Amino acid sequence: MNPPPKPVGIQPKKSLRSRNLKKALKSFGVELGAKSGKGSHVIGYRFLADGSRVSTAIPNGKGGTNTVPLGTIRSIRRKLKLTPADGVSDEDFYSAAK
Repeated sequence: MNPPPKPVGIQPKKSLRSRNLKKALKSFGVELGAKSGKGSHVIGYRFLADGSRVSTAIPNGKGGTNTVPLGTIRSIRRKLKLTPADGVSDEDFYSAAK
């Protein structure tokens, strides 16, 4: 019997530490805002080719060592338009996180 087909869309390879996630995001032009207040997140901004701006919260973590869950990475990529449908392959994204 054949294995089930893989779902189409973002296929995270692994969870990432928050510092590696930020490194990958910065390599694709995401600007991280300054941390304000007591929160554990920063705001990530990305300007698109049409001049519009998209943003989302990025987990900050303690010293960048906290692991970001796969679902959170998927959501961040979707909100910042860093998906395969937007021209950013999973391999490109995860190789930028190294």
